[in-house]
Amino acid sequence: MANPVSSIVNPLSKKETLLFTVPGVKRQLGMAIYPLDKTGTIHPYQDNGVPTGYVATPGALAAVIRRGLVTVYGFTNQGVVPEPEKPAGETPTPAPAKTNTLSQLMPYPNPLSKDEDLNTSYTGLAAVSDEQDISYVYFAKQVSAGQHPTLREAILQQGSEPETKTTGAVVIPTSRLAALYFPIPDADEGERMIFFQHDSGSGKPIQCIKINAKGKTDPATLPGTTVAAEGTPLAATYVDNADGTRIIYLYFVNTNQDLYQTYKKGAEDWTTPAIVPDVTRVLLGSQITATHDKKHNHVFYIEGENPKKGYLNHRVPLV
Repeated sequence: MANPVSSIVNPLSKKETLLFTVPGVKRQLGMAIYPLDKTGTIHPYQDNGVPTGYVATPGALAAVIRRGLVTVYGFTNQGVVPEPEKPAGETPTPAPAKTNTLSQLMPYPNPLSKDEDLNTSYTGLAAVSDEQDISYVYFAKQVSAGQHPTLREAILQQGSEPETKTTGAVVIPTSRLAALYFPIPDADEGERMIFFQHDSGSGKPIQCIKINAKGKTDPATLPGTTVAAEGTPLAATYVDNADGTRIIYLYFVNTNQDLYQTYKKGAEDWTTPAIVPDVTRVLLGSQITATHDKKHNHVFYIEGENPKKGYLNHRVPLV
C-alpha cells in the first residue's frame, strides 16, 4: 500500500485536521494541518533535509488520541519473510517480501513489543482508543501456511505488554482496514467496529465485526460492497445526532477508482453503496482517510487527475 495516510481532528483546535503521511522516499512520518473551514490556511509538511527514517513503505498509518496526545501507529521494516512451505496438494497464499513490526511512530518511535507476535507480512492497519489509557490496534497476520490472514487485535495499555487476540475474522491478503470506537456509558471498555475485505468465493465484499467487553459478533457483510476493488482503501467515521441517532459512514473505491459511500443510520440496515457526487476519482495507489465536523465528512485522498498535489480534502455533506 503506497502513500500511507491517517488523520485526526486536532485535540487542541477542533477546527483543524492533522494529516499524517510518509512523503517522498525518506521513510519519515510527516504531518500537515488542514482547516475544516474552506477559508482557513493549509499548513503543508515541509522537508528541510530530514534524514532517512524507518517507516515501512508500502505501509499504513493509524492515528488516535491518548490523554490529549496524538499517537500514530505504523510499521517498521524487519527483513524478509521466508517462502511458506507448501502443504500437500495445496498452493499456499504467498506472503509479501518484507515483514513489518507494528510500531509507535509518534510521539516517539518505538516498536510496540519485542514479541514477534506483532510482526506481520501484511500492511492492513487500523487503530482506535478510549482517549485515555487504552489503544486497540488491528492488523492482519497469517497464522499458518496456505491460509488467508486473520484479523488480530492488539490491546495497548500504558505500562503493560500488548495483549494480542485473534478476532477469528478472515481477510484477503490485500485487505486494508478501518475501525471506529463507540464509548459505552459507565463501562470501562467501549465497543469497536472494524471493517475489512473478505473472500466470499463469489466476490470480495466488505465485512465488519463488533467487539466489546461481552465478546465479539460474527462478521457481517455490508450489502452491495462486492463493487469494491480488491484491496480498496477504507475510511470510516460516525456522527451522533442531537436526537440520539448514530450514523456510521464508510468510504471505499470501485475498480474505476470512483469514491463510494455507504452509511448506517441507527438500527436501520446499511444503505446501498453509491458513488459520491461532485468529487474527483481517487488515484490508483492512494489511500483514504476521513474526519468530520458538524456538516461534512472530510475525506482525504490523492486525486487521479492531480497526483502531484498530494492528499486533498474533499467535503462530503452529512446525511
